[in-house]
Amino acid sequence: MTIFEDHPVAYDGAKVGAQQRKAYPDLAPLILKAPRDEVFAAAQGVLASMGLELVAADAAQGRIEAIATSLLFGFKDDVVVRIASAPNGTTVDIRSMSRVGLCARVASITAPAHPPPSASDLATE
Repeated sequence: MTIFEDHPVAYDGAKVGAQQRKAYPDLAPLILKAPRDEVFAAAQGVLASMGLELVAADAAQGRIEAIATSLLFGFKDDVVVRIASAPNGTTVDIRSMSRVGLCARVASITAPAHPPPSASDLATE
């Protein structure tokens, strides 16, 4: 990530992937039938409209980085949106990580103040 080196955007491997699929079987990259540049612009707009602080946007790399801050305690989550061209359209992958240990990470999964954009958010932009 651009700002916090302890929150890399690199994938942690097959073991983590298996754990994620087991815990969240419905999560998968979003595939849209819109051009990559339009999806990138829509994703920036959705993040901004949700009140996230945009900290980096690199259209060439297809990456947007933002910070979500909880309303009550001001906890911060780092959010990365990755957008890539694919044979059947454009893929969107959204990841977030809390800066405040496991308890905040569990809270952000169950009841985030600013949930990551949903498929419908991006598809309707």
